[in-house]
Amino acid sequence: MSKDIIAVAFADEGREAPRYWGTIAHKPESVRKLIKQLSKADTTLEICYEAGPTGYELYRDTKRLAQLFRAGELTTAVYVPSRDDEALRDLIRARTDAREDYHRSMQRVIHFLLRLDVVNTKQGK
Repeated sequence: MSKDIIAVAFADEGREAPRYWGTIAHKPESVRKLIKQLSKADTTLEICYEAGPTGYELYRDTKRLAQLFRAGELTTAVYVPSRDDEALRDLIRARTDAREDYHRSMQRVIHFLLRLDVVNTKQGK
């Protein structure tokens, strides 16, 4: 799945196995259209959603998510970060990734120099 798609599954009341419905575009109007399609006068829809960096790869998990929701096992409210909080988290992740990339690059250079028997004079050798 991509960040442009939402995977949809249903878990009707009872013990029937959840079923995979398909995918819709990851757009508010697509969600509204699906809800309108599913709404009936005598039915109450309960909806849950799992979000991640790109909406996660929900294809494999949608039926299980619907089943857990139906069973009442998804009761924890989710904190939706403000745009500023989300931007800060992205910045922290980018900094961490850059530090890890730098460390890995330095290790590669050190190992390369060791293979060539080049000694680092700053370490006192």
